[in-house]
Amino acid sequence: MEHFDVLIIGAGLSGIGAGAHLRTDSDQKAIADGPSILNYIRETSAEYDLDKEIRYGHRVRRAEWSSETSKWTVEVGSQQETKQLTCNFIYLCTGYYEYDKGYTPDWPGFDDYQGTIIHPQKWPEDLDYTGKNVLVIGSGATAVTLVPAMADKAAHVKMLQRSPTYIVTMPSQDRFANFFRSLLPAKAAYAAARWKNIVRQAIFYAGSRKYPSAMKRLIAKGIRHELGDDQLEKHFTPKYDPWDQRLCVVPDSDLFEAIREQKASIVTGNIETFTPTGVRLDNGEELNADIIVTATGLRLKIMAGLELVVDGETVDLSKKFAYKGMMYNDVPNLAQAFGYTNASWTLKCDLTSKYVCRLLKHMDSQGFASCTPRANDPTLERVPVLDFNSTYVLRVLDELPSQGSKHPWRLHQNYFKDLSMLRYAKLDDGVMEFRRATIAEKSPDNADSRNRRCIIKHMSNRKIIVTGGAGFIGSAIVWRLNEMGVDDILVVDRMDETDKWKNLAPLKFADYIDADDFIDDPGDFTQAEAILHLGACSSTTETDSDYMFRNNYEYTRDLAEFAMANGIRFIYASSAATYGDGSAGMEDGHEDLNKLRPLNVYGYSKHMFDQYAARNGMFDSIVGIKYFNVFGPNENHKDDMRSLVSKAFDQIRETGKLQLFKSADPNFADGEFGRDFVYVKDAVDMTLHFLENKAGGLFNVGSGQMNTWNELASAIFLALGQEKSVEFVEMPLHLRDRYQYHTQADLSRIRTAGYTADTTELNTAVEDYVKGYLVPRKHLGDV
Repeated sequence: MEHFDVLIIGAGLSGIGAGAHLRTDSDQKAIADGPSILNYIRETSAEYDLDKEIRYGHRVRRAEWSSETSKWTVEVGSQQETKQLTCNFIYLCTGYYEYDKGYTPDWPGFDDYQGTIIHPQKWPEDLDYTGKNVLVIGSGATAVTLVPAMADKAAHVKMLQRSPTYIVTMPSQDRFANFFRSLLPAKAAYAAARWKNIVRQAIFYAGSRKYPSAMKRLIAKGIRHELGDDQLEKHFTPKYDPWDQRLCVVPDSDLFEAIREQKASIVTGNIETFTPTGVRLDNGEELNADIIVTATGLRLKIMAGLELVVDGETVDLSKKFAYKGMMYNDVPNLAQAFGYTNASWTLKCDLTSKYVCRLLKHMDSQGFASCTPRANDPTLERVPVLDFNSTYVLRVLDELPSQGSKHPWRLHQNYFKDLSMLRYAKLDDGVMEFRRATIAEKSPDNADSRNRRCIIKHMSNRKIIVTGGAGFIGSAIVWRLNEMGVDDILVVDRMDETDKWKNLAPLKFADYIDADDFIDDPGDFTQAEAILHLGACSSTTETDSDYMFRNNYEYTRDLAEFAMANGIRFIYASSAATYGDGSAGMEDGHEDLNKLRPLNVYGYSKHMFDQYAARNGMFDSIVGIKYFNVFGPNENHKDDMRSLVSKAFDQIRETGKLQLFKSADPNFADGEFGRDFVYVKDAVDMTLHFLENKAGGLFNVGSGQMNTWNELASAIFLALGQEKSVEFVEMPLHLRDRYQYHTQADLSRIRTAGYTADTTELNTAVEDYVKGYLVPRKHLGDV
């Protein structure tokens, strides 16, 4: 079975644009005709070598998503056979019309007509209308394009409309674009002309919605100039406001010119019945014709009739919300290209394609297998996805998905808002749910897995693996192992945009692997002696619970199960944040975990794995370390999550004083609430104790003492040789109900487990940190 990373369904403008960025040169036409558009599609396809990637004559009938494998299985039919393909991501570029047949009303007497009836959707290439009387039924874009195109050869062309449409004219040659081309390089001229057109259309649309009466007068003025008041009143004065339905644009006044030259005419009225020679209107007027063209519109059909199934359940689009106008809630790894209804179709499609590229790159870089918009906001209300009262929309409105009442479910029809949202807004917006591959997808038969095996095969015999090894405590553990003469270490981490790499520069280790590559295929590391799992998101102010649980719970769970299955010693970082406000005590061990109430998502994500390990009897062999407030060298990359010592050092050096939060708890005076501050060198020694000591369980790692913020401030000023100067400021509201006012590690269990060394006294630890590392800007391991 063939497998593709991305399957693009549809090879029109949207599909070709999805396969490649549209070229930046252009001809001089402001309004492209059909042959020009077709030629453009062919040229672009050839330029980007897309021809060989297109499967012609194939119709996608069904696509079924499996969360177990994070893949779509797609049923495809051709003239020869029906077969299945698989893909990671589907990008639908099928438009929203039913292309097999157009919409034809159920007219009385339709079969009585003796002449030729044509729907533009099934236009015969050999049609000869020379010298014939032609009746075009309709008043939309197709009709106003056909009438002048046929008028030169036909005897006469009548356009029969049930009701008038707003029609404006535009020069086919873009004078501004031509002017730009005469002054600027081709690329700059194209950009200038493009932005001019975008701005002009945005102003025209916004003006129509905000000042409909003024826009009506402006459009009427143009018609009056072309055809006079009589034609304006009879055939060009709609009952609705501009852009309640689409406007029609005609190039170079060609429709009006055909009417002025009496090659064409317009009739407004309702069809009573077809006759053998034409149609009869309800006012009795007979319109005879040799050829009737039923330009009565198309049928809306989202996804071209494709059946979607997600984990065994058929997707009902009418019950879905459209996310950013391109995806659907609870439908993973699928996007659809929709253009604007009030501007060039390809403008929005191009933005959508670039967004999909951003999304796929983000998923690839972060190791995500799926992305799914979730409509979990209970206040989200349904709004019709198309703000039109056109008949073709109203016919199927109850079959279409809805847009939502708020961002990012709102459909703007505004290029500038979409540009901001799709090109520059963050992808992980709290609505999009990202998930990593499940175990079923981590198959050695997967090509990417095989490639990764070749790359990392040489790492498989490393004795000690340190995840988060470039981070604060992780790099300190690598440093201490180096001090012990151990350098056969595999460092696992994510090198993001921080300066974590500086922590590794002075250290000795055998190799490095990205954290996502490591968890994707840990089977190559079954010979390791120990895994020290320090990798986690440690932000106590992070509110994205999905992100926290993926990083801190799921990753730890998968790694622990791998280690236990292969007899590898597993030591992981829990946290004193699991104790919450301390009302349930701070005694370590796993016997009474259900009594604990963490105050933030970080604490709970750690607590969740502690509970999982306890329920599954894992603490007989693994070790969880509940770190209290660790401070020391190698934490500078943590920015706002650095210890108070590090932040205070910078603040005091800059301002000469230190700001501390006022107490928001009446039980504690300002500066008199405190924590168990433990120096990182002590923390790593206590952690590494369990490499040799094979005890299992949860253990506190701290100093065993509580020091107040005032005492810590005094130690910092003393180390700097400066007079103490502290200013108390209001604690932010969002922190007050999740702030720990008192922590103190109970070290009885770790003492029982054989760790007997004293921890470094606060003043001594702060002095070592300030003078040995902060002032000279050194890292652990620097000479």
